[in-house]
Amino acid sequence: MSTNSKSVRVQKVEKELREIISGVLPEWLYFDSGTLVSVIRVEVSSDLRTAKVFVSVFPDEAAEEVMEELEVVRVDVQNQVSKKIRMKYLPKLKWINDHTVDQLVKVSQILKESKPSTEE
Repeated sequence: MSTNSKSVRVQKVEKELREIISGVLPEWLYFDSGTLVSVIRVEVSSDLRTAKVFVSVFPDEAAEEVMEELEVVRVDVQNQVSKKIRMKYLPKLKWINDHTVDQLVKVSQILKESKPSTEE
């Protein structure tokens, strides 16, 4: 579903959920230093019953552990979110590992390596 076809209400809920979840996650996730988890975007269904939360994990090797831990704390995160947003029904959160950032880093690295050196 493209952004233009979503109602203004759904877009506002997505933005609000992204901000709240981004703020709540650090309270529930504990990983080795160097592991970063970022909420990239949230896609809410038109009936506002479900929300896909796209997260980026760095380094990529930690993604499986992070996704497992996110599922363990899902209900706790939902409870914290429900305290910060007023909705008749809070969307059920579903975690999605978003590889977009990883792909951008890889493409950037490839371009950097293939660029002819100007130092001689």
